[in-house]
Amino acid sequence: MWNCRPSAHVLVSVLAIATITVGGCAQILGFDDVQPAAGQDGSTARFDASALPPDANVVPHFACTSQQFIPEVGTALLNTEIESDDETLSCGTASATEALFSWRAPATDYYVFDTIGSEFDTVIALKNECDGAELACNNNLSTDATASELVQKIMLGRNLIVAVEGFAGDQGSGQLNIARVACPDSDLEDQVFPVTLSTSGAGDDNSTSCGGAGQSDRAFHWVVPSDGLYAFKVVAAGYRAVISVLDGPRCKDTELGCSKSSLLGARAEVVRRLVAGQQVSLYVDGVDGAGAFEIDVSERVATCPEDSIDTSMLFVQGGSIGPLSGTYSARTLAPSCGFPEISDGIAAIQELRDMTYQLDIPGPGAGCSADCTVTVSSPGTITAYLLDENDCSGREIDCKNSSFGGDVTLNVSSANNDAGTYTLVVSEAALDSPDYSIQIDCMQICS
Repeated sequence: MWNCRPSAHVLVSVLAIATITVGGCAQILGFDDVQPAAGQDGSTARFDASALPPDANVVPHFACTSQQFIPEVGTALLNTEIESDDETLSCGTASATEALFSWRAPATDYYVFDTIGSEFDTVIALKNECDGAELACNNNLSTDATASELVQKIMLGRNLIVAVEGFAGDQGSGQLNIARVACPDSDLEDQVFPVTLSTSGAGDDNSTSCGGAGQSDRAFHWVVPSDGLYAFKVVAAGYRAVISVLDGPRCKDTELGCSKSSLLGARAEVVRRLVAGQQVSLYVDGVDGAGAFEIDVSERVATCPEDSIDTSMLFVQGGSIGPLSGTYSARTLAPSCGFPEISDGIAAIQELRDMTYQLDIPGPGAGCSADCTVTVSSPGTITAYLLDENDCSGREIDCKNSSFGGDVTLNVSSANNDAGTYTLVVSEAALDSPDYSIQIDCMQICS
């Protein structure tokens, strides 16, 4: 236990109780698939910071803090009107007073630090020590313009400073909330892939855009080791597997994409470009059953997107481009409304081909907006879909299939001078599909 600067003027009231009850959806990090940790068998776990082993690699200086956050999970009240300006936060503003808490991780886990419930516009940051390196900083939650939030994986016994200050000089009464992430409940970081696990008996906690309701499922954390294009693959022998990749360390974060297998033994796969340190969550579920599955995460050596569609003259030419001829290449991505591989009708499972394009819809000009349709036509059956970034990193925003010899129409828009950036993917829906064409038509409206 370290010594903190005494303070007679700071109003702090830790509201959490001294014990933490861990329910059936226990947070179990690492794999013996799955050995419960102490206190994670449904019993009441008590965390005593004084009994925790010190982190030999971190010897922080906490003289600037006014209160230690104990118990380590719960809520503390604060008032920045009676604090001083001791630290500079990267996402804050100059001359802002802050409440500084010393905190120690009671277990290796993902933690949520937030200021929800505060009465002023807050900024939150995690620091190694007073005037030390900043680990993370956040100004606004997407759903709340005044509250702030950070989600970080912290190792057992790690000592940190949690700083809460007002944005643009705002001050007032508030609260700091610290909680362990309950879902996902397992961690795939540092695992050697592929690894065989099971959904049996795990409970029906989640479902995806690709299905899974009513079937047992598993949820996992994973952190991207380096920039690259990553493939997340699941295969199950006794049921059709589903995999979903979420952009963030919680089960409620945005789904980047999902995939389901077309038949027993066929893989489900999601592929996205990710950056080093990015935290993602993975769901593994079943369309029609539960049981053992093999999951693999690997970096894919491929160019994505493979081609680009020149739209620079789109509005100069009256809002239409095409038809442009296209042909398939080896598979890179996988859609939510189709499959990465199917049966050849005899005995083998074969991969379907696709083609990926960078698609930037230019801004129609100041005071104008444009609604555009991207039509993909083929004499065969096709799947076409869009990601909301032009580098194969974004979430899937539209996915459609054609009937035999039909068209697929996707909708995009742009406004003023802001371009809409997308990745367009055209995929086979049957083996050896014929080539296709792409047509873009925009309706421009100016005030």
